[in-house]
Amino acid sequence: MTPLPAGASLAEFIAEKQAQGKRIFITSRSVAINHQRCPRRRYYSTLYEGRGIVKTRMYAPMATGIYAHVGFAGLLEGSTVESSAGRACDMYMAECSARGLELDKREDQAFVIREQCGIVEGLTHLAALRAIPQLLEEYEIVDVEREEWFVLYEDPRLVVIMEARCDGLLQERAIPKSMQVPGLEKLADSLNQLASDFQAGDIYILSWKTTRTWDDRKLDDAKTNMQGLSEAYAVELRTGQHIMGAKMVHFLTGRRSESPKGSGRWISGSPLVHAWMNASGPTPQFAWSYYWTDPDQVNDWGKPVEHRLGKGWKSVFIPDIMPVPEWVEMLASGTVQPEAGDALGEQFVTPMPEPRSPQQRHNWLVQLEAQEVAVAEYADQLAHADPAQVDELLNYMFPQYTHSCNYPGECEFWHLCWGGEDVDNPISLYQIRMPNHPGEGMLMIGEED
Repeated sequence: MTPLPAGASLAEFIAEKQAQGKRIFITSRSVAINHQRCPRRRYYSTLYEGRGIVKTRMYAPMATGIYAHVGFAGLLEGSTVESSAGRACDMYMAECSARGLELDKREDQAFVIREQCGIVEGLTHLAALRAIPQLLEEYEIVDVEREEWFVLYEDPRLVVIMEARCDGLLQERAIPKSMQVPGLEKLADSLNQLASDFQAGDIYILSWKTTRTWDDRKLDDAKTNMQGLSEAYAVELRTGQHIMGAKMVHFLTGRRSESPKGSGRWISGSPLVHAWMNASGPTPQFAWSYYWTDPDQVNDWGKPVEHRLGKGWKSVFIPDIMPVPEWVEMLASGTVQPEAGDALGEQFVTPMPEPRSPQQRHNWLVQLEAQEVAVAEYADQLAHADPAQVDELLNYMFPQYTHSCNYPGECEFWHLCWGGEDVDNPISLYQIRMPNHPGEGMLMIGEED
């Protein structure tokens, strides 16, 4: 492994190595994970036609996660919640206008776009009201979405560069806000700044996650997730500071399900945009959950008693009733169905960071280097191969891992691998991928020139 060149920008480094006649190969955490899930998926997503392709139509949950990140980044950079949420939703709408969403043929695209934009807006307000204030109790924000890079491998012919982008960089406060004495906040701030100057506070990577639901598998994933190694390693090379781990914040978007069954109308089970209303009285009543349990009451088997809403309650789409920010404020006030618990508190999870050992890092680096050098060599062979041999070479170099074709959802490259009765020309469903990091963009521009 080659250390980061001191003082050199990525553009300067690439230009220098290209001047030496070396081939540049760019990778990243998501790209490497794609390869481990399925080599063929890796090929299509980043190597096909030298750039990779994506479905022309966006996968709704993934797009929602991408633009929620835009809202979160705006908040960390100091923008208001209104401008952060507005920018995220505007970008989402623009992307949907250009590409559309990948949906069931019976679904109403306009409704789904409204729904998913509502979730993005709701999550941004949730982050502003709860998630970020909780983070700021213990951490200071050091960086937001800074691009990182390091040299994974270099020989006389090839340079493999790994790019990364952290959602944020956090430093522990010497005195958490919860322990500060009222009236002495300025003293606590001075002590925190002094500790920061002497690098007394531990440093963590911040990682925003959007997921449909929460379970113990996601909690265990932090123990092996590459993010706690790749981004941490890149930051350490740049700063010389040890990174303790990744602080992950998981936001729940709700599982998409058909409602009612057989209708072709799919909705996301998020109380940020779907709720219950009873309009039988003089003023409407609202509830955020149809079912709930009462921990203070137990049944004969010792389990909490389950409750559900009675007659007169109907499912409502919040944007049809009121602005999403107003609804989130109502949920934050605790006046909506308080017996069901803290609605906003149940929409995000912040596990403790998982420390990673030096041996785990060593194993990861060695394995990743071997994987990416092999991929770089395969990509070079394919680029110079006889077109008639490409399909056979793909079978050797980028085999199909069929366990990933349909779980946890249908792979976006299903039509290319297995065909489709309703598609005469599967490649027509795809478009060239846009670069995710600056280094990729530099190489793509070079190819066009």
